[in-house]
Amino acid sequence: MSPEPTHGLTALEALGIAIRADIDACDLYNELAERAEDRQIRRRFETLADDERQQREHLEMQWKDMAGTVPIQRPPSRLP
Repeated sequence: MSPEPTHGLTALEALGIAIRADIDACDLYNELAERAEDRQIRRRFETLADDERQQREHLEMQWKDMAGTVPIQRPPSRLP
């Protein structure tokens, strides 16, 4: 059985995309937390934002392990 095609995506490109997704999700959750009037809902969004930040930090460490000093390459945000 052959591996799934990667469609030309390298491991580092995939990491860059994942890091961008975590940044965007964190920004979105922070914005929603600011808009939330209910304290419990606000806290939940803050927790989700923190989870995304931690995940991004983990992925950035993976990048450094794989790429050394090569700067992280992330696609531009797709959020408005």
